[in-house]
Amino acid sequence: MSNSSHFLIRLLKFMGRRRRIEMTLSVAFGTLFAATTLVPPLLIRRLILWLTEGGGSVQSLSLVVAGLAIVYIVRGVCRYYYGQFSHQVAYHTLHDMMSSVYAHLQRLSHRFYNQQRTGSLIARSINDVEAVEDFVAHGVPDLVLAAVIPLTMIGVLAYINPLLTLIVVLPLPIAGYIVYRFTGQIRAMWRRVRSGAAELIAQVQDNFGGITEIKSFGRETEQAALVRRRSAEFRDASIAANRLSLLPAGIVEMAGGLGVILAVLVGGRFALNGQMSVADLFLFTAYLGHIYQPFLKLADIGDTLQKAAT
Repeated sequence: MSNSSHFLIRLLKFMGRRRRIEMTLSVAFGTLFAATTLVPPLLIRRLILWLTEGGGSVQSLSLVVAGLAIVYIVRGVCRYYYGQFSHQVAYHTLHDMMSSVYAHLQRLSHRFYNQQRTGSLIARSINDVEAVEDFVAHGVPDLVLAAVIPLTMIGVLAYINPLLTLIVVLPLPIAGYIVYRFTGQIRAMWRRVRSGAAELIAQVQDNFGGITEIKSFGRETEQAALVRRRSAEFRDASIAANRLSLLPAGIVEMAGGLGVILAVLVGGRFALNGQMSVADLFLFTAYLGHIYQPFLKLADIGDTLQKAAT
């Protein structure tokens, strides 16, 4: 079992039954929100079919408009409760985890505290808990949506044109493999960042705690240089980790662009040869952005997960 999977299991156990129910509600509203993403392109596809092949009427147009209005009202409601429940769980988890961490630290021996720097403990306690809160609020529900939306849309497109669907999603597994290859390295780099932040905060707190002695012995320049060095190490580690963390998102973005290019190239030829309607080509191009977008978000979630799991 990977570290990320182990972290997710432990996190769900820590939440408790009530928080898991609220998270389930968040995922349910998020799934319904995702489902409504399917409908507008389908309604517009129907309108294009009427315009290009005939069969439409003013009454039919009114039904399409009414359908769009209902869909966007439902989307607004689902979006609200999706965010409401996920953040509610996140803030409760933040409170419970902070209380649990403090209670645990309070039970540790005097020897432990003699070997640790107070600033480092404070930084790790607060920053690590905040990273978990961020993941609970955005990562957990988005992980589910990142799987539901693409699979559903791919199913719809495969029903319309299986061959073109296979062609346009071909970049996905390639991009997924490349992103997976970066996971371990990203986790290690963010671990160094968090360690550097803890050391920097500990150094600053130690200096403030002993500021009288520092000023008495004229060591201001020496200690300022030490803080600058710690800060520079933290800065450089953060820049390096961020640079690598952004690569998966860039790879997915390029893969999505390649999918659109393939849809226009191959689907356009199908349409010119009469093998595909203009309405179906529109649906492919409209859905492709939604298919690849969750994978782009998944790359960002992976970044958040690395921070929370380390």
